[in-house]
Amino acid sequence: MVHTTPGIHSDRPFKPGTLDNRRYDNTSPFFQLANVSGLGSRNCNDARRSSFSILFISSFLIKVRLNLVQAVGEDLARELEAIHSDSPLSFILPNGTQLNKYDIPPLSDPSPEPDNQWIGVAPENGGSNWFAISGNHTTSGKSYFASDPHLALINPGMWLPMEMKCPGYHWVGLSVPALPWVMVGSNDDFAFGITLSHADIEDVYIEKTRGNEYLFQGEWKPMMSFNETIHIKGKPPVQLTTYHTQHGVILDEDIFGKEFSKVPLSSTEKGEEDVIFRYALKSTALMPNATPAIGLVKMMSSHSVQEAFESVKLIPIPPSNFLFADSNNIAYYLAANIPIRSKGDGTTPVPGWTGEYEWTGYVPVEEKPMSINPESGYLFSANNKPVPDSYRYFLGKSWAQSFRAQRLQQLLQEHTSHDQKISFEQFSRIQQDTLSLAGLLYRDYVLSIFPDPENVDPVVAELLDILRNWNGSMDPNSVGGAVYQVSKMKVYRKILESRLAPELADYAIGKGFNPLIKPANEINGFETSILLGLLQNTSSLWMTKVGGARRVMEEALGETAECLDKQQHPHEYQSWGDIHLATFRHLFTAVAPLAAIFDVGPLLAPGDGDSISMSAMLLHSHTHQVLGWGVSARVLIDFNRLHT
Repeated sequence: MVHTTPGIHSDRPFKPGTLDNRRYDNTSPFFQLANVSGLGSRNCNDARRSSFSILFISSFLIKVRLNLVQAVGEDLARELEAIHSDSPLSFILPNGTQLNKYDIPPLSDPSPEPDNQWIGVAPENGGSNWFAISGNHTTSGKSYFASDPHLALINPGMWLPMEMKCPGYHWVGLSVPALPWVMVGSNDDFAFGITLSHADIEDVYIEKTRGNEYLFQGEWKPMMSFNETIHIKGKPPVQLTTYHTQHGVILDEDIFGKEFSKVPLSSTEKGEEDVIFRYALKSTALMPNATPAIGLVKMMSSHSVQEAFESVKLIPIPPSNFLFADSNNIAYYLAANIPIRSKGDGTTPVPGWTGEYEWTGYVPVEEKPMSINPESGYLFSANNKPVPDSYRYFLGKSWAQSFRAQRLQQLLQEHTSHDQKISFEQFSRIQQDTLSLAGLLYRDYVLSIFPDPENVDPVVAELLDILRNWNGSMDPNSVGGAVYQVSKMKVYRKILESRLAPELADYAIGKGFNPLIKPANEINGFETSILLGLLQNTSSLWMTKVGGARRVMEEALGETAECLDKQQHPHEYQSWGDIHLATFRHLFTAVAPLAAIFDVGPLLAPGDGDSISMSAMLLHSHTHQVLGWGVSARVLIDFNRLHT
């Protein structure tokens, strides 16, 4: 049986800082790249117009990082990078890639079975959730499957529930208009779901160019050029010429901004006075035949988990975590062409002329993260890092924080330990869990720096007491949840704006380059981990600037009390549901009078960006409304009652 339910419900109507005079090691890669990019004399307005790409937006995040380095130096900029703890609860595969035998029912096609083996790892590990549990741990004796894609909350929604049926082909699930397949759902044999993997498949190279040539290992080579004609209704066609080095396409100044794409350099090297540094983007998505269509068509024509598992190995892009389940099997595979880098990790632009940072191939198909019928009896993904640092290949650094994944694993472990059996009703409730593990970490830290609440302002002491009694729930009626989120963002902004202009602080928090196309960058959602790292680092210059953790936290809690105070006696504070509401916006919302007609909401939005029931905010927006993304649909499948 397939259940689809909405992710949101309703039961009611609706100052710039100063910089220290510090010396930096000019051999530092961060410092050199910031200087080469020419960002030293520019302000954060450059970042707003710097990069524009619907498919490939890593260059914008790189620009933000370089702006931060130029503003505060490499050491302070590095403190604003998210840290992924190497904890077993952070990973889909805590012990690496595990392949066990499929459980093939009688009369099935006798496909070859892989031997029990461990591959690829020394023993030791946009946004969506998926998870599955094998029949060995369910009351029905059949597998359970769940998937909930997290997307922008828009009206009309993108999903189209459908049943597709013809001879040899029967699918039920969620699709989008014009696609000849479902994106989440099941046929008569198995189900599948997808979460975005944040595996890094792109690098930005700094190219030394001279006219239409570029330098590589001492040799000047001609760029390739392609002429494109863009037809525009009612206007003359636009002619566009793109240039390519062996690394990739030159980021055109008309799209990415002149200061970003082509920066004159006062070169001290003889014979290079006319050299222009330009950025080139290398991406597996730009490689020949980089299309997921072949693998997806084969998967949609599959009639077993085994066939589907082999089919997605043909998918080069986008990096995706595939979950498969049938009555007896559960399986996971990370599908993507992930480059093997000879040097570097892709987080900042690298010199393209030296030949030191080339790709030497892709992670072998049979060594990518994968699992078939793991011994735990369950699988889960929440866009988290799938393997530990001991995995032999570098996959990336931009994984989602692990809080949702940790909570999924906690609940799945609770229901499978000591030979327990989970019912389908219990399984379905996991999708609606609103506990914030990030919030509990924040709560415990705040209470630890105020061991003597009697020595603080009475209003602050009142909020500390609310936090002390808070259980981590981000349900709409949670006052503790509201105190957590509001105080967290207030203290985070205080720290950042002590050294950054407010607009650059917005980008450091997660602002994107366009409110419609890309309202947030990849930093959005990492605030709790970054903030706790700053607060706990007593030697951080960020913290000395604001007078230490206790002082800045007390100020933030005082402002939080003012923000949430209902102006009643005795004090009564707003709950999470009072300030965190979701509106499904229509594109016509840009015309103010039409918003009341086409928008849907505001509606109650349980959870936050770190809970399983997810409703994320745009953290730079100075509001706690759901302006980001959330649960766009929920799919639940009980293989004991498939399609009934």
